[in-house]
Amino acid sequence: MVYLDNNATTPLDPVVAEKMCWFLKEHFGNPSSLYPIGRAVKDIITEARETVAAAIGAQRSELVFTGSGTEADNFAIRGVLDTYPEKDEIITSAVEHPAVLRVANFLENTVGVIDLDPTHVTFRRMVVRIGLLENLVRN
Repeated sequence: MVYLDNNATTPLDPVVAEKMCWFLKEHFGNPSSLYPIGRAVKDIITEARETVAAAIGAQRSELVFTGSGTEADNFAIRGVLDTYPEKDEIITSAVEHPAVLRVANFLENTVGVIDLDPTHVTFRRMVVRIGLLENLVRN
């Protein structure tokens, strides 16, 4: 079988699956807790973070593990906006993943002022151009 929907999920490498099963069965503590099971989990996560950082040439502190792609999308978009307040546009398309569009809609509903032009939403210092790419392709 040829699996082509890697946008939704990808096949799990057997080595990764084996390591994950070991972790999930044996290490279920809360890594933020003070008790021994939680501290052990924190140590394992720290080791995993160091391994990934070394593999991609990053610092351990630069990595954030998320529970899903949706959480990662939200974290990345909101993080960029918070880190670079001088940036005043987000450009996306109507065919973007729903997780990305939900962030744009959230921003529209919380800090945005809807412009009469249906191709973009104007924010205090930001323009979210949801339909821009779609309109460029049509024209």
